[in-house]
Amino acid sequence: MRLKSLRMQNFRSLQALEIELPQVCAIVGPNNSGKSNILEAIRRVLAPEYGPRARDFTEGDVYLRDAELDIEIECTLDPPLDYKKLKNADPVQIERFKFVYDRYKIGPQAGNRKLDCYSACNFDPLSLGIGVQN
Repeated sequence: MRLKSLRMQNFRSLQALEIELPQVCAIVGPNNSGKSNILEAIRRVLAPEYGPRARDFTEGDVYLRDAELDIEIECTLDPPLDYKKLKNADPVQIERFKFVYDRYKIGPQAGNRKLDCYSACNFDPLSLGIGVQN
């Protein structure tokens, strides 16, 4: 498995970034240009066992500490990662992970921060008996 692409919005010093990553990649730039923030975003999503986890985002991680902005970090994998939640189930292939640090819109938690995690899977929902077959 390798990281194929990375897309970020509003993470620390990086307002927006979208890059395709080749097999071998080096991140080069002047001091204070965001190199470490790119690596930190990848680490939080793909290697949470080392240091703060993705769920540990704070207001200080938001671009310019702007309370109106939300953080988005999305990683695409190549080849997709096989995942099998149940023992006898067929594996699904997860090709993309996305983390969104945003706010509750309604209810008693409205305005409080939350972390949403999404994954994009390649599988046929009909194979699980979901949906209607004609």
